[in-house]
Amino acid sequence: MRFSLSRKVLCLDWDSRYLRMVVASGTGRGSIALQDAHAAMIPPSLNPDDPAALGAFIVQKLKRYNLSTRRVALDIPRERAVINALTLPPTPIDELPAAVRFQALKELPFPVDEAVIDFAVTRRESRNVITEVMLVAVRKEVVERVRDTCAAAGLTPVHVGLRPYSNAFSVVAAHRPGDKRILLVDVGPSLTEIDVIRGPSLIFSRSAHVAVPPIGGQVMIGEDSRVSSKRELDEIAASDDARDEAVDLLGVEIQRTIQAYRATEPSASIDEIVIAGGTGIESQLLSSVAAKFGTQCTLYNPASTLGVADAEAVKLRSFSAALGLAWGLGGDMQLEVDFLAPKKPIPPQVALKRRLRLGGLAAALLAVLGVYWGVTAYASRATRLKQLEKSNIGLTEEVKQLIQVANAVDEVDEWAGKAVWLSDLLAISQEVAAPGQQLRVSSVTFDANGKAVIKVMCTTSEVATEFVNKLTQRTGFRASSGKTTILAAGEDEHYKCKVDVTVDVLDVQKHRAEAKQRYEKRRDRLKKI
Repeated sequence: MRFSLSRKVLCLDWDSRYLRMVVASGTGRGSIALQDAHAAMIPPSLNPDDPAALGAFIVQKLKRYNLSTRRVALDIPRERAVINALTLPPTPIDELPAAVRFQALKELPFPVDEAVIDFAVTRRESRNVITEVMLVAVRKEVVERVRDTCAAAGLTPVHVGLRPYSNAFSVVAAHRPGDKRILLVDVGPSLTEIDVIRGPSLIFSRSAHVAVPPIGGQVMIGEDSRVSSKRELDEIAASDDARDEAVDLLGVEIQRTIQAYRATEPSASIDEIVIAGGTGIESQLLSSVAAKFGTQCTLYNPASTLGVADAEAVKLRSFSAALGLAWGLGGDMQLEVDFLAPKKPIPPQVALKRRLRLGGLAAALLAVLGVYWGVTAYASRATRLKQLEKSNIGLTEEVKQLIQVANAVDEVDEWAGKAVWLSDLLAISQEVAAPGQQLRVSSVTFDANGKAVIKVMCTTSEVATEFVNKLTQRTGFRASSGKTTILAAGEDEHYKCKVDVTVDVLDVQKHRAEAKQRYEKRRDRLKKI
C-alpha cells in the first residue's frame, strides 16, 4: 500500500527493553521531516507481547511527551516471519500474487490459511514482468496482536510492515549505499537482526538470539534515561565478561549470516558493515568486527540526513527501524510489504468484470468518435457510420460471450455451493468421534435442502445432549434432538437409549434460498445486451 505522509504519522518500534516513538511528516520532496523522537524504557514487569499492557504503556508515554498523532505505522520482528527468496518464470505483475501464493503452499512451515502473505519484487526483466520476489509471511495471530495493541492504545494503524524492510530503507536513506552490499547489524537486548542490503533492496535477513546486558551509569538514551543505583552499578561491573561474550557471539552470528548469504550468491562480497542499536555495546562491536573481517565498518548515523546535530547521532542509533518506517512511507521509496493490505490474487469474476467494463468503454469511445467525425466530415459520415455499426455488432457479440462466460463461472460456483457436504460431514464426524465409546451412529440421512438426520445410540441421554450442543456451537450448524427411545433390557448391554438428532446446515440452506435470485441475475445480464 502506498501511503502519503502529507500529515503527521507516528512510527512505533519496540523490543524487550525499549519503546521507540518517531513522529514524522513528508516534505513533498521525497524526504521526511522529523518532528519528534523518544525512547521509553519498558518496565521489566511488562510483557511486550500483552496487547492490553503494552497499549496502556504506549498511552502513558504519548501523554508524557504530548504526542497527539493517532495514525500509526508499525513493523513485525524478523524472528516472527518467514522470508524466502523465490525465483519465478517471467510472470506478469497481475499474475504475481497468485504465483507467490502457490509457491507459499510449499514454502511455509504452517498452513496458508493461517498466514498473512505478502511479497516484495527483487528482480524484473521489464517493467511488467517479474522473475524474483521475496516471499514474506507471518501467522494471522501475530498481526492481530499488533492490531489489538493499537486498539488498546487508541491508535489507528495505517501500515504494518516487516522490521528488516524498515531497516533497509533506513540504511538506504541515511548511508546512500548506491550499488554496494551493506550488512546491517541492528543490535537488540535479546534479539539482533542482521540484514543484507544491495542497492535499494533487502536481499537476505536473519535474526540471532544474543543476550546483551545493560550498560552501567546512565541506562540508554532519551528522556527516560536514569542513573543506576550503587547496587546496580556493582552488578553491571560484574557483567563486563557478559558484554565481552555478547560481542564475541555477535561476531559469530555475523560470520554465519555472511556464510548463509553466500550460499545463495557464492561470489558475493560485503562492501560495508553498518552497526545500529542502543544497547551500549555498538562501538565495542564495531572495533571487534572491523578487526575480524577487515571490512569498512560504520555506526548507523541518520543525523545529517535528518538535518539534526551530530550530537544526536548516538540517541538516534537505535531508531533505524522506526525511522525506516517513516522514510519508506513518505519518500520516493515504497514499503512493498504491508500485512494490513497484502497483495492478493485477483478473483476470476473481478478480472472478467474488468474486461466487460473495458469493452463497454471501448464501445462508448467508438460511438463518440463516430459522432465527432460525422459532424466534421459530413461527406464520409454514412460510410463511417456503417463501420462503427459493424464494430459495435462485433463488440456486442463479444460482450455477450463474456457475459455467458461469467454466467458459466457463476453456475460452477452454484454447483460448488451444493458440494459443501464434504466439509460439513467432516465437522459432524469430528463431533461423533469426540465422545468415544459413549456414542455410536447407526445411520445418517442427508437431503438436498441442507438437513441431516443422525440416529445415534448412547450410554446416557446426557451424551446425546452434549453431542447436540457441540454441533450447535460449530459455526454454520443448528442441531436439535428429537425422539429418544430407551432400549429394552437385554437389547444392548452397552448403549441404553436411541436418539434422533436433526442438523440444519445453514450455509447450504442459505445458498439454496438465494438460488432463484442468482438465476434471475444471470438471466438479466443477457437481457441488457
